[in-house]
Amino acid sequence: MMDIRIGKAIVKRVEESLGPGAPPDVLFPEFDQGKFDPHKDWMIPNHLEAESGCLMISSASWYVETQSSKIIIDTCVGNCKDRPGYPPFANLETDYLANLKAAGIDREEIDYVLMTHLHIDHVGWNTTLEDGKWVPTFPNAKYVFSEIDLATWDPANGPLPNDANLGVFEDSIQPVIDAGLALTWKEKLKLDPEVTAYLTPGHSPGHCAINLTSEGQTALFSGDIMHSPIQVIFPEWNSLFCEDRVLAEETRRKILAECAQKGYLLMPAHWGKPHAAYVKKNAEGTGYLPLFYGEDMPMGGAVAQEKKSFLSKLVSPFQKGG
Repeated sequence: MMDIRIGKAIVKRVEESLGPGAPPDVLFPEFDQGKFDPHKDWMIPNHLEAESGCLMISSASWYVETQSSKIIIDTCVGNCKDRPGYPPFANLETDYLANLKAAGIDREEIDYVLMTHLHIDHVGWNTTLEDGKWVPTFPNAKYVFSEIDLATWDPANGPLPNDANLGVFEDSIQPVIDAGLALTWKEKLKLDPEVTAYLTPGHSPGHCAINLTSEGQTALFSGDIMHSPIQVIFPEWNSLFCEDRVLAEETRRKILAECAQKGYLLMPAHWGKPHAAYVKKNAEGTGYLPLFYGEDMPMGGAVAQEKKSFLSKLVSPFQKGG
């Protein structure tokens, strides 16, 4: 994916993995096959693997460079980690650190590591294993935690909400706290003049979104508010991992309405290529459609050129005034 300019700020995507994940009827408890089928054509291949019928899921960090800060948003699953509560994430050996370097990102220059929430696949690269000890991957950064999520997942406060996060606090969060690098916040945080974090609960109690605003342009990093672009069209579909489904849907609808009204570029954590989209009202005005970001879709998203690809099936209605 190309670097994205948001005013004077630069955004890069650092990939850990990309591939088929769960079938949609597994990931979305409210899934309706009849509603889903008309959308298969535009979802294949970037958002749905035709052969397996599984949704394409990515794990990646967003790197944000403003005029005053260098920030990593979410740190994926991590390598060499014991994950008894979720074996598919156990003892991975990915090229994340090499991908970080290839993107021209120096770990020692990162000012903040900002997590949308503390689920297993968003905090893993907070630490790396050195001489048998977990140490901060970004040694000079402040690691920014929502106080609500921090309290929720601290095993000292009682049983965890689910077993998937077993061991995660101990190897990916506690070492950062012990190193004196933790920064916590409650309802809203102005991290620097261009970056604001704010609570968007539902998927987890302390889940947050992050707005990057520069020269009148805004990117909204939405974490796990939406796992797939199909949830733009069907916001009533929660993921299996949403801890409060009623609140998660309410938050999702608010974010979609805000992006559509204000022209924000939506940058979720797990979408397949091209990983980001604008949000437009559908032709009936009753819901939303994703307008995927690309080289021929300039910032602002008011007009998208016709594309000779699977995306054209979504793009062309906007050219007709939808």
